[in-house]
Amino acid sequence: MSEATTAAASPGTLLSWGSATAQGPRPTMEDELTLAVDAKAGITYAAVFDGHGGDASAAWLVQHLMDDVLRAVVDKRLLMREPDAAPDPARPGVSRSARLSTLLSRVFAAADQRLIQHLVGEDGMGGA
Repeated sequence: MSEATTAAASPGTLLSWGSATAQGPRPTMEDELTLAVDAKAGITYAAVFDGHGGDASAAWLVQHLMDDVLRAVVDKRLLMREPDAAPDPARPGVSRSARLSTLLSRVFAAADQRLIQHLVGEDGMGGA
């Protein structure tokens, strides 16, 4: 069994993070994680992808999903305040954006379709 840990602080932010992975009985590590911080734009992107029997999906998502999400958020100006956004009771001072939720659902669905096309074009299919 292979294990790894990582810890880092993101320059220009108060964000610090850590991760731990354990390969388990499989012959290779199938999981992926990614974190990107753009303090100037106020964006933090963090994602964990579980390979579920193959690394193809997780590897593809690491390469493509972050760009899709960040492009959609910036292009649609979704970081701007919404006067009608509902407050999040679990996090005082934070509001839920229905526009952001809808947009992210669309981005994920489109990425899922592109991922399926990618996997069908490969010899084997791997889940995420």
